[in-house]
Formats: sequence, structure tokens, C-alpha cells
Amino acid sequence: MTMNVNLAWQTSILCIAVVDDRIVANNYSLCIDFITNTVDSRHQNIAFERMKFMLSKIFDQSIFISATNKLLPKIADLSPTNLVILPEEGYDQVINLALYCKLNSIMEGKLLVEAMSISSTVNNDITYSFGEDDNLGPFAVHHRKKAKPWWLRPDLRTTDAEEGHFPIDGWADIGLSFEQLAPSRPNVKGKKKVDNTVKASYNKPNTPQIIGFNPEVIAGGKTTDAD
Repeated sequence: MTMNVNLAWQTSILCIAVVDDRIVANNYSLCIDFITNTVDSRHQNIAFERMKFMLSKIFDQSIFISATNKLLPKIADLSPTNLVILPEEGYDQVINLALYCKLNSIMEGKLLVEAMSISSTVNNDITYSFGEDDNLGPFAVHHRKKAKPWWLRPDLRTTDAEEGHFPIDGWADIGLSFEQLAPSRPNVKGKKKVDNTVKASYNKPNTPQIIGFNPEVIAGGKTTDAD
């Protein structure tokens, strides 16, 4: 008999958030509660490595900005491979939702994020939490919609744009594909065990310094919640 195992992981990322006409560098602390959803430990390991890679190599040093923000064209010219395009302005709770959805998507059911919380230095370390039973708000997509937004796809992209250069084509490029694993077999005496250790290597381009704007402290969320 197998059991689901409840796990928790804490990490942090340093990013830039754009809200309206304000740009601010911010350090985000994350607490992720997740659960195993497969008996294959190799799949569990790959799913966890995907989560770590997505946060440390893709989201870290990224620029969170709304798809409707007037600064998007200029910032996209400065840093086309470091953008995270959000459906709403980049408040802490919106960023938390984006990360929650994307992490669940890339782990493809092998691990499941059940709850996630975020706090940031700019917003006085106030914590915003989200659980699996909460409303996804702007990140909810009708199940019949064929074209899924980036946060519901298992790839590494953080925008819906398919055109343009992206440094990684897929998880197989960094040894994190579930399909690359050989079928699980019992060890045979006298034969050397195959090393299935995940080896991911990728250096993300540095986020260029954005000039021409005066960074300001931004509030953690909207003053009113109409949802």
C-alpha cells in the first residue's frame, strides 16, 4: 500500500514587479505545500527538479508585468526573454497565483501544489496565501478553451507569444523530460545500475537595468476586492 506524502519547501526569488507606471525590484519569499501523486520516485524527483528549475532559472530575475500595462512594449524591447506576462497588475497575490498555476502545470500531476504563500520585502513581509479550494480569479480558464495560457501549459514559457527566441526548447534539453526515463525494472545482479540522476544546466540571461523610471514602493494588493 502506498501513501501520498505531504511535503513543504521554502525558497525565494529576486524579481522586478511593474504596477501601473511604477517599477520596483523586490525579493519574494515563497512557501510551497505539495503532495506526491505517483509511486515512481524518479517521476517525483523530476517533478521537484522542474519546480526548482522554474523558480531559480526562469522566474528568478524576471520582470512581472500585466499584458495591458502601457510600459510593456518598452520593457519587452529591453528584456524579451525575462518577461512574465500577467492577466492583472503585478501585486504579490497575483504573482503568487501565477506561480501556483505554472508549478502545478509543469509537474504534470506527479507532484501537486496544494497551497502556496508569498511575502515580499517591499510589502513589509505581509503574507498572501492561496489554497487549492480558493478562486483562481483571472487565472481561471474554461475547460473547453483549446488555446491554454502559459500558466496552464507544462512548458517553460512565461508568455503566450510563440514567436521570438527562447533559450530552451523543452524539458528534454535540460534532462527533465518524463518521457526520457526508461521503464522501471528491478535491479539485476551483476549488471550496473543506470544513472537516472537529473542534471540540469542553464544560465539565464541577466535582467538588464531598466532606466528612465523612478522605482516606488507598491502596495501588496488592491484596496478593494470586487471578486
